[in-house]
Amino acid sequence: MNIFSERLKIALSEKNMKASELSELTGISKSSISDWINGRYEAKQDKIFLIAKALKINEGYLLGLDVPMTEVENTPNSHPYIEETIKAIKQLTLYQQEQLLKLTRYNLDDISLEILEILSNTDENFKKDMLVYTKFKYLEYEKLEEEKNADSRNTAG
Repeated sequence: MNIFSERLKIALSEKNMKASELSELTGISKSSISDWINGRYEAKQDKIFLIAKALKINEGYLLGLDVPMTEVENTPNSHPYIEETIKAIKQLTLYQQEQLLKLTRYNLDDISLEILEILSNTDENFKKDMLVYTKFKYLEYEKLEEEKNADSRNTAG
């Protein structure tokens, strides 16, 4: 059994939620959720994002990282460097934020770790946690972009 399957079972149990309820909240088919719970397959990143958001847990927990199963809202403030990084990014102009996002889009893992190295000399666990957070925010951004594009196609047609 894979770690994703185990942690998904634990999260559902702790949140007193059935797979069918998770399916309704996320729009993911019941059969896919059943396959993941039974360890037949492992969910892709975008589905893990939806599941974590619906369960209000840390996406990194589902990914198998050594992090607590905390609510998503608490995740950004779990380490002071994350809060400082977010504040610094918010001070950038919209254009600068878009350029940073484009830069990370090309090679998210390597560039994110390089950015973290520049920002601070922290331990490896923090770097991994920040990488998960960066991926999480990137998927959130992609989802918003998809919705924006779909809206503009609907209004144009």
